[in-house]
Amino acid sequence: MASNNTPNVFVYTGKGQTIPKDVVSVRFHPSVTEVENMAFKVRSSLKEVVLNEGLLKLGALAFEKCTSLESIKLPSTVTDVGSGAFKNCSKLKEVVLNEGILQIGIRTFQRCKLLKSITIPSTVTELHHHTFLGCDSLSEVVFNDGLQKIGEEAFSHCKSLQSISFPTSLIEIGNNVFEGCSSLSDISLNEGIQKLGEGVFSDCNSLQRITIPSTIAELSDMAFYKCSNLREVVLSEGLKEIGGFVFGHCRSLQSITLPSSITKISVGAFEECTNLREVDLNSLIEDVEADVFDRCSSLEKFKFQSISTRIVNIIKAGQTEVESKVNDSVGFGSMEWRDNELFISSLTASIDQIFIIPSESFTEFMLMNMAIGRNSQWKELKAVFEGIVRLLTYYEMKEATTLFELAFWKTKIDETDDVVNPTGRSPCHRIEVPGPVKDTILHYLYPADQIIGWRQDDSSTSSDDDSEDGISQDDSDSSSGSDLVEADY
Repeated sequence: MASNNTPNVFVYTGKGQTIPKDVVSVRFHPSVTEVENMAFKVRSSLKEVVLNEGLLKLGALAFEKCTSLESIKLPSTVTDVGSGAFKNCSKLKEVVLNEGILQIGIRTFQRCKLLKSITIPSTVTELHHHTFLGCDSLSEVVFNDGLQKIGEEAFSHCKSLQSISFPTSLIEIGNNVFEGCSSLSDISLNEGIQKLGEGVFSDCNSLQRITIPSTIAELSDMAFYKCSNLREVVLSEGLKEIGGFVFGHCRSLQSITLPSSITKISVGAFEECTNLREVDLNSLIEDVEADVFDRCSSLEKFKFQSISTRIVNIIKAGQTEVESKVNDSVGFGSMEWRDNELFISSLTASIDQIFIIPSESFTEFMLMNMAIGRNSQWKELKAVFEGIVRLLTYYEMKEATTLFELAFWKTKIDETDDVVNPTGRSPCHRIEVPGPVKDTILHYLYPADQIIGWRQDDSSTSSDDDSEDGISQDDSDSSSGSDLVEADY
């Protein structure tokens, strides 16, 4: 039925009404609360739709293949947009989704090839699968806090999308959500996201860097597969598992640091990362599957940067003997300590392949250089590494204990009104302290010339007075063994 005053406008009154095939413009009657399923499907001449306030629901495929429709504004009363409601509306450029919408069905805007931007209301908690799949011109997506889940392939092959920021409320991004978004170069993943689905950013060829938040425990299979320009990857502590082929064919990736929280790396995780040169390990991972670094033709070493830093710090603290002990520990082969760096490498410039060979008692991890056939078992490497960690822990505890004693003695001596002439001090207690620690305390508290001057000035003082001064003359001459130091407390 057409309006008498506007003969080209069709007034839609609801259920059971016959819609002309050649309808161009539609205005909804104020009484309409729901659009029937497929009501305007394949109305290829339809260019204009005015929806009424009071409308609650758009049925499934309501406007599918309305190939002349250019814009649509949903009234504030709409809460449910049915599956495929605007699917294949190839000329649809503008969509306004108002606050209050609760449900956007599957494939709602699939292949709306001219749609350029979309804002998801905060009242939408989940975007279902394939919602915006194949929207070639979509370059801007705005998410509001409230969204918790994005379903699989929701933005797959949106080739114009360049950047994406997620709300803090988001928990899950499903399988292949941004697969084939070839212009996507900027992704911000917030702390709080817990799951990235399989292939979620695969074939995002413009992506150069990514930081995985600490709230993600597992990277699912092929998450960044064939991101050919991905150069920088930051994996946070908290990540436990890297799935199969996650970074496979990321040919621009040059280095990767694996956090100590990782317990498993699945098959082919870094397969054919042809420019990968270094892998920084914080621990030797328990479960490593086959061909993890297969065809990584530039890979030179597996280094332990954090452990190396700990070794250097202990040496700088004066515990120089730790270096020779580390060298003794790694002397058997593939693990090396050189130029202040602990690492695993082959004898030549590269490691050609890494294989995993299962056995009943453990997994043997073999680093094989094909030219010389040099092998190392993972069990042996793990034992060496754990031995070095225990050695470092011992020396760090030793150093920490010394610093604690320094702080303790400084506090007690600072409580004295006059350390050099402690007249009127309360009785002192004598506590055994190793000689080297006492020497460190003295040099820490006073410059050497002051200590020497004080001893010379008081050289005629009786031994009893020396004892009352808190450091006996006999004790001050001792350089080894267990000495006695007095202090107030």
